[in-house]
Amino acid sequence: MVDTPSWSQGYVTDTGYTHGFYRELSPAIITYALRLAGRRAPDIDKPFTYCELGFGQGMTLNALAAAFPHGEFWGTDFNPDHAAQAKMMADGAGLSNLKVFDASFQDFAEAATPQFDFIVFHGIWSWIIPEARQGILDFVRKKLKVGGAVYISFNALPGWGPAAPLRHLLYEFGRTQGGGTVDKIDKALDFATKLVESKQGFFGSVGGLDKRVEQIRKHNRRYVAHEYFNEAWTPDYFSDIAASMGEAKLSYAGSANPLDGFDHLNLSATAKPLLAEAKDPIFREVLRDFLLNRQFRRDLFLRGNLTLPTQERSAQLLGTRFVLTVARSSIPEKVKLPLGEMQLKAEIYDPLLDALAAGPVMLSSLIGKPEFAKITPNMLIEASAVLTGLNYAHPVGSESLIAARKALVGRLNQMMLGQFLAGEAGDRLISPVTGSEVVASVNDRLFVEALQAKAKDPVAHAANRLTRLGLSLNAGEKRLTTVADIVPVLTGVYKTFTEKTLPVYKQHGIL
Repeated sequence: MVDTPSWSQGYVTDTGYTHGFYRELSPAIITYALRLAGRRAPDIDKPFTYCELGFGQGMTLNALAAAFPHGEFWGTDFNPDHAAQAKMMADGAGLSNLKVFDASFQDFAEAATPQFDFIVFHGIWSWIIPEARQGILDFVRKKLKVGGAVYISFNALPGWGPAAPLRHLLYEFGRTQGGGTVDKIDKALDFATKLVESKQGFFGSVGGLDKRVEQIRKHNRRYVAHEYFNEAWTPDYFSDIAASMGEAKLSYAGSANPLDGFDHLNLSATAKPLLAEAKDPIFREVLRDFLLNRQFRRDLFLRGNLTLPTQERSAQLLGTRFVLTVARSSIPEKVKLPLGEMQLKAEIYDPLLDALAAGPVMLSSLIGKPEFAKITPNMLIEASAVLTGLNYAHPVGSESLIAARKALVGRLNQMMLGQFLAGEAGDRLISPVTGSEVVASVNDRLFVEALQAKAKDPVAHAANRLTRLGLSLNAGEKRLTTVADIVPVLTGVYKTFTEKTLPVYKQHGIL
């Protein structure tokens, strides 16, 4: 068994968390989602304060500090390795507006910090002991401004109900094994597979456990360690979360997912009237979780839950600029929503996608154009919310903000490229235009590095870079390890990159 340090409070600390970026934590997405829900949001055009509790490797926190240089960013993660990683990234990118700590939530509640407009905690609540949860509530109660927003994500019931016993079994089996947490994972999954195949007792009465085990196998092992192998692991009903947030004088404001506000996109014709009968807003969300069998929620709460008048809501949403985050040709005609597959109506989405593909555009500027003659303002608001919820589009900052963040985001991207090539960073780069992520595969990032280096032959540059790092390229079942073998394969990949990905990167100011 690995000794657990006393400060860990039962949380996995022998392996770091993944290098993830979570765009729902962005002030731009939070304020946009609040406006969609008809709520007043903090003003992010003015200086604001922001705090992340439990920031993991600090990728999101650093990216947001670079994206909003007029904001003041704070964060704590009680794992000192995480704090050191986040500070190293901040120092390397020259982020003077970010302060990171390795204090517990309880201790941080007593620290000398400003009052915050935003307090966020993603992937924390369900995996910590009750004392740490109370530390979060104490921090929020003491540190959140009136009018401030809180983002919380958590494992939800009833969706996790059938699989919760499997999680408990994996943890208990791992507890009996030697070695580090990551070393236990495959042993635990192999044991669970044998039990599922036995179909004995619980394993014969609950369906889908075989698929659940195989799904877990596909995940990054560090993610699995933190998701399934913490001592504390408690899914919640939404009503329990609302009650806890109420202790800190917070009221439920809406979902952080832009898609959640449109019942006709999420619920069947028979389910919608059942939900409509629920007048209490808390019970309505509980019922929604049952109807959707939701396993994970991302929610927004406000201290001072003020409603936006309908006209002001429409004006703010129509006054928002958007841009595509992927190539126009990459967006399918049919998309997957909770209700099932939905056709993106060509008469609405084609002109909107064409406009967004040309560059950042404000929705209100489209009204009155011939191609939008049959598209109402509310249709524009919904369509842009759908595209944003699916991560095909993103709200855009002002031109002055884009100019202010460009150098900082550029330095951060350089660090991310370097960390990726060392096997650390995730599959993304940060856009100076949105302050959020754009997808960047292994090959994409190799080509970006080659183009930034002004290489005469980007393909050869990328191939040489791969081999110098001791990496390879797979072509079918063949593993390519030499420059001569890699270049022909990368040549075709580079052609696709220049046709689809490069224009998006240029539009987002990455190149």
